[in-house]
Amino acid sequence: MKTRGGERLMIGFPGTRAESAVEILEATGASALILMSHNLESAVQTHALIREIRAAMPRPLLIAIDQEGGRVVRLEQGVTVFPGNRALAACGSLELAERQGYLCGMQLAALGIDMNLAPVVDLDLAGQNPALGSRSFGADVETVFGFASCVLRGQERAGIASCLKHFPGLGTARVDPHVALATRVLDGGVERDPQLVLFRRLIRAFRGHEQTAVMSTHLLVLELDPQQPATLSVKIAHDLLRGSFGFSGLLIADDIEMGALEALGGPGELAIAAALAGHDLMPFCHSPDQALIAAAALDRALGSGQLSTGEQLGSVARIRALAQRSSGEGPIDPAVGDALARDILAGA
Repeated sequence: MKTRGGERLMIGFPGTRAESAVEILEATGASALILMSHNLESAVQTHALIREIRAAMPRPLLIAIDQEGGRVVRLEQGVTVFPGNRALAACGSLELAERQGYLCGMQLAALGIDMNLAPVVDLDLAGQNPALGSRSFGADVETVFGFASCVLRGQERAGIASCLKHFPGLGTARVDPHVALATRVLDGGVERDPQLVLFRRLIRAFRGHEQTAVMSTHLLVLELDPQQPATLSVKIAHDLLRGSFGFSGLLIADDIEMGALEALGGPGELAIAAALAGHDLMPFCHSPDQALIAAAALDRALGSGQLSTGEQLGSVARIRALAQRSSGEGPIDPAVGDALARDILAGA
């Protein structure tokens, strides 16, 4: 099987035209696309855009979106905008949580989307992290485990892939990785740290569910790796997550273009480091120019043997296993979902 290093990229593109996406996909060889707010006008337009992109691509393409609910949604017109995780947990109903996952997943899959980059499972332990707030189910391991599991099951029933984020858990970190490198210390070591306990439980509970991915974040955990953030760390991504926790699914790095990594290298260097750490996909969500640099660097690294061909093929296989899972049948009436959203908010 012939492969390009750039296949391990998830890329964003400017504007709302399919040609813009196809151009950067062909130039980089990327096998995954992330949809941002600036690409999307309505459910009808999104469906047509995805159909046009897929029709122009000669290979399977994984299409993802951040449609968490609450304050993080990329598409608002023609779909249900569900409450965020904090409101969902506050309603106290696991049944409603699974229904939300299912109905959100059904709407996304009908548009041609394969993966919702949700749910967020970071514990909001500090209460001061601007990256979390209402995006977190809360600070209690049992609460987050229960509600996240239900959302995962709902999205799985809808035929859409999910993504647990952000490993190894922002927890007590007080810095938003979009802006700068976040740091935290473990609470009770690897075996007892609440964030790691939660991720370990979720990974074990959904072992064998290939449609559940994990996203790491730009977080420095001193006891795990004092030199490298999780997105660049062999010790965290490979040894801990892949090794000790036994995670064998798709591993995605947080957006490489975030401010947290600016001082640590250029796009090519960072993409190679994330791949060597064990990530299958490295997102470049905003700049096609940076994605092109990263793709060229990954191609060279694969050609020189710096990146293992066997590991490359394994990553590509995991990406393709989640690609084109969506029904692509077209927008569906969000009225039932809207009613559910009202019930959740009433309970919260």
